[in-house]
Amino acid sequence: MTQDFNTRTAVARARRRIRMLRRRWLRRFAARRAVRALRTVQVMLLLAVLLVRKAHGADATNSMPESALMPKAAAGYRLFDHNCAHCHGDDARGDEGPDLHDLRKSDEKLQRIIKGGIKGEMPAFGKKFKDADVEALIAFLRTLK
Repeated sequence: MTQDFNTRTAVARARRRIRMLRRRWLRRFAARRAVRALRTVQVMLLLAVLLVRKAHGADATNSMPESALMPKAAAGYRLFDHNCAHCHGDDARGDEGPDLHDLRKSDEKLQRIIKGGIKGEMPAFGKKFKDADVEALIAFLRTLK
């Protein structure tokens, strides 16, 4: 009789464990499906933005024509596009970083900020950029009105 009772309790415990594992698996599966669906929506939104920009005549990777800029400022724009745009925005109007149009800081102050960064806000580019690169970047910033 006790052996029959132990067998029944073991079977009951195993069934509970199976139900718990099944529920856990279903929750994880549902979460994975939700993440996949969210990624799909993000990709669709990105494609829609790129199509709209192309329809309005703006190149998706280059929103400012380099031919309109002076050579030094054009080099500065390329540096900005590759290193700064992800924080300051493609048009330098600000995103995570501030708007860079109509800057009132001197060239020396801008050079110190670019090279040394701002603690907790902006990384230092002193080791990455040469002096000529910083000057070109400042020349580009001066074209922003």
